[in-house]
Amino acid sequence: MVLTTLNDYCYIIYKVIFNYFFADCFNEFSMSDLSNIAQIVISIINLILVFYVFVYQRRKDNDQDQKNIRSENQSINLQWFKDLAIQPNLNNINYFYDFLSSTQLKFTKENNQIINKLLIVAELKDEYYKIRLSFVDILESIDISLHSSVSTNFETLIDKLSTVIIDSDADFTESSVFKEHILTPISLSRKQFISDIFRYKGTIN
Repeated sequence: MVLTTLNDYCYIIYKVIFNYFFADCFNEFSMSDLSNIAQIVISIINLILVFYVFVYQRRKDNDQDQKNIRSENQSINLQWFKDLAIQPNLNNINYFYDFLSSTQLKFTKENNQIINKLLIVAELKDEYYKIRLSFVDILESIDISLHSSVSTNFETLIDKLSTVIIDSDADFTESSVFKEHILTPISLSRKQFISDIFRYKGTIN
């Protein structure tokens, strides 16, 4: 006979061990006794399997319950985030970006001196200060990572605009120049802000 599977080897080993150690012992039992013993063994195995399935299912149910609780808590947190942080400040956020985008009207060929630029930069920083007090600082109590990302985004934008306005000799009355140096950074910042808000999952610090 050719052995083709591991089961064949296991079966032969089992027969050798059984015949060597247990054959004489079981010869003393009747077929009825052996049947009863087999039933007991099968019952024990079934009980073990039932217990294992029960424990496994219980653990699985507990894990699922924990996931459901976390998901429910995140949904509640997101709703509070929307109601308490985003919705009341939505107009302020839009106004902040719209104000930055409207600064082209403040540049004129006759009025494009350093003093005028300093006044424009001061207005930009003043608007950032307002949005920081009304919105950005609130985020710190909601999610530290979100607060850091939004704060860095806004500060980087204001610093970049301030630097290019003060140091650049570009004529910002030209639409193409204004778009390149002012509108493009504003647009990128706005996209980053929206991305940060949508990535927030309602987690707790």
